[in-house]
Parts: sequence; C-alpha cells; structure tokens
Amino acid sequence: PYYSAEACAKLPAYQERLTEIAAIAADASLPLVLHAVYDRAQTALAILQQAGVRQAHFHWLKAEPAVVKQIIEYGYYISVTPEVCYRERDKQLLSLVPIEQLLLETDGPWPFAGPFAGKLTTPLWLLDSARAVAAHYGRDIEQVKAVITANTKQLYGAADRVV
Repeated sequence: PYYSAEACAKLPAYQERLTEIAAIAADASLPLVLHAVYDRAQTALAILQQAGVRQAHFHWLKAEPAVVKQIIEYGYYISVTPEVCYRERDKQLLSLVPIEQLLLETDGPWPFAGPFAGKLTTPLWLLDSARAVAAHYGRDIEQVKAVITANTKQLYGAADRVV
C-alpha cells in the first residue's frame, strides 16, 4: 500500500521489485499474495499478467468493481477480512467474487470495528466471517467452510511446493 507520501515517491522502485518477484513466482509456479489497494490494484494485476503469474491472492482488496472483475476473470483469489461482518464495502465485494475464488483472513493484529472493536484479533473470527459469507451466498455454513478450505488448499496446499 502507498498510504504515505514517502511510499508514493518510491512507487517506481516498488513496481520494479514486484515485477522481479512476479517473474520468480511465475517461473517457480508459486502463488503470489498481494496487498494492492485502490488504483494500484490495476497496476499490480498488469504486472502479474505480464509476468505470467498463474496463481495469485489479492488480500484485503479495495479496488473498483471493474478491476475486481478482471482479477476474477484471470482466476485469481480474493480474500475478505472480518470487516465482511459489518462493513458494506466488503459485503459489496462479495457480490463480485464467486465463492470458488474466495478466501478468508484475519490479517491480525488489526484494530477492527463493529462487533470486534477493542478486541485482539484472533483466527476464531474466521467463523464469524464464514457465517457472513454463508448468509450472503445463501449457503449452509458447513458448505461455505468446505468451499473456503478447498480454495485455500487449491492455492496454497500443494504438497510438492517448497519455499
């Protein structure tokens, strides 16, 4: 993310480094996880595509719907945080992401709001997120847990990967 003027000044160097990392990931057939937000999500997506990255995970994505749709078209995954339990932006994101390309995360420690305000982040909140996802997609919680687990294994669980 480029939340500071200092980070914005270093953006060309960051893009160059991402290009190098994306080439390594593509060459090694490894998934790449990114936190590319707002207008930089499109830039990151272009870098991945140019490098030939086949598997990617856009975590805590904040991007325009058109960019989200492109990410989905390329077969990449998108994850939501516990904000999906209370924040409209994250619920709207679910409307763009097929459950077969969805992952869950907590990204802790992070000071979440809503029902999590003032609490230490815990992986136990994944169940809360799964409930919100189940409600959104109109599915049973056990089915959602199975799909999300399968998605995670599909992206990260290959036994032959060594990092």
